[in-house]
Amino acid sequence: MDLTTFKTSSGITRLAKFGLASAVLTASAIALPQPAMAQTNSVNEPAAAAPASIEIDQYSPETAPLLYQGRSGEAVEAVQQILQREGFYSGIVDGVYGSRTVSSVITFQRSRNLSADGLVGENTWEALIDAYRRTAPDAGEQVITEYNPETAPLLAYGIRGPAVEAVQAFLKENNYYTGAVDGVYGSGTRAAVRAFQDGYIGLEPDGVVGEATWTSFIQVAEAKG
Repeated sequence: MDLTTFKTSSGITRLAKFGLASAVLTASAIALPQPAMAQTNSVNEPAAAAPASIEIDQYSPETAPLLYQGRSGEAVEAVQQILQREGFYSGIVDGVYGSRTVSSVITFQRSRNLSADGLVGENTWEALIDAYRRTAPDAGEQVITEYNPETAPLLAYGIRGPAVEAVQAFLKENNYYTGAVDGVYGSGTRAAVRAFQDGYIGLEPDGVVGEATWTSFIQVAEAKG
């Protein structure tokens, strides 16, 4: 039986038998190319470099810039670093003088009996630089007699920093405090301060280290030599 083969436009081979009305269709196997798989290159991106530490010694209170909300740059970054080290600032050290930095500066200024205006001018720069030098890695052990009662920070529950460490060391040496000298003004430090204040005429046992309590601390330390 004669068969004639021909292809349709769809690529299907049709077999037809002469003289018959019926047709038998068979599909030809067509190999279709597979799409190429996209290649993903695994590239390790270098980690962003950490910001370099600011050398505070490059700033002088007389020539350092006046800082206020909206300012930005290395000077702001330096201020944020000091405030963070002193326990007044918990935000990102990004060199942007935003509302959180303003609030931290005000709290710092109040602790130093400065005008609490949120601006870093000459007096605030001086206090910040002094604080930095006390907390620098090579500053050594904090000694209570290094502080001036008139300019020493107001210390209360929740404050952190080297001034707290100096107070803790003094209270521990004089058997008022048995906790860790860690620079954190917690409940143990507050109780020790109250115990000291309670034994001195003229001091209110409020657990806060203000000018009068600083004066008494220093007098006791100097008397002991």
